[in-house]
Amino acid sequence: DHVYTEEIIQTPTCTKSGIIKYTCSVCGDVYAEKVPALGHTESAPVEENRVNAVCISQGSYDIVVYCAVCKEEISRETIVIPALGHIASDPVEENRVEANCVKEGSYDTIVYCVTCSAELSRVTTVIPSVIGHTESSPVEENRINADCIKQGSYDTVIYCSVCKAELSRKTTVIPTTGHTKLTPVAENRVEPTCVENGSYDSVVYCSVCKTELSRETKPIPAKGHIWGNWVVVNEPTITSAGLKVRMCKVCADAVDSTSIPATGITVTVIDADGKVIKEEIISGDLKEFSLDGITDGEYTLKVSKDTYVARTYTVTAADNMMSLDFSLNKIGDMNGDGKVNTLDVARANAHAKGVSSLDGYDLACVDINGDGKVNTVDVAKMNAHAKGVTTLW
Repeated sequence: DHVYTEEIIQTPTCTKSGIIKYTCSVCGDVYAEKVPALGHTESAPVEENRVNAVCISQGSYDIVVYCAVCKEEISRETIVIPALGHIASDPVEENRVEANCVKEGSYDTIVYCVTCSAELSRVTTVIPSVIGHTESSPVEENRINADCIKQGSYDTVIYCSVCKAELSRKTTVIPTTGHTKLTPVAENRVEPTCVENGSYDSVVYCSVCKTELSRETKPIPAKGHIWGNWVVVNEPTITSAGLKVRMCKVCADAVDSTSIPATGITVTVIDADGKVIKEEIISGDLKEFSLDGITDGEYTLKVSKDTYVARTYTVTAADNMMSLDFSLNKIGDMNGDGKVNTLDVARANAHAKGVSSLDGYDLACVDINGDGKVNTVDVAKMNAHAKGVTTLW
């Protein structure tokens, strides 16, 4: 016979079965048997997850049974707690707006829940308005005084003596006072020099607001050079002009120079086509000039000298000897005295105005711009030379 011993291989629990192993100590035979699960052992029910009911919401809690051995939840039941409902408080007043002269007032009567403070009801009551405004005495506001260029103004305002509302506002314009001129003053003075004009600003200001009312720039004429004596730098020759200079006594840097005409005169022979056939510079009292070697015929003979008025003649080359006036006058010097004075100016002016008439070489001497006539422009240039303002030569 077998003699078996027991060995628990797996202990049974509340939910799982166990295993017992049997081994024969004689022959070593082995077999196993399953031991059934023990099952849960209920503990006393417990309450969980309580949510208390309020005025408008239900509450609840859970009744739970656990296993006393393994603590596993065996059952759970949720119990609902009915809502409690509101408990009304005494009515209270809120949002009072008092009536005024033009607007109704109002207030709210409200009932709250004593428990949760929820608003249960609200009734708005209207307060009738007072009848119309009561005008106070007019007052002045926002005064801006006028000045020289800007208008002023002020507001006349009427308020309600009860509610202080503005009932009317009228703006009155105050006219400008206008500027009051001061005596003109000189500003920005620039002194003139010998050759450049000076200037200054004549400015008028307002005596009240000091605004500049006008500004006029007025010229100060240039003083003009005060020349020293002429100094000859290069003496003239028969064929070449000389040079003389003078310096301003004031500005020193200003130098005026002019040529000294060559002592000889130029005689030019011109054919009918305007071609120069012969030209020679001559000098001496007789001033002889020969037409030798020139083909017979008529020619123009021109006698000229720098700063002098030229003379022209029609000559024939075949003539052996002729006498011509080779004397020349300075430009503007009609009477040939070597200067331009008031007598020359008077005769030229009389011609320009048609009082008398000039012709020939006299006319050429006072035709300053060489346009073939004598007018007020020529007379003005001669007069300026005579007075030393400008020079013709």
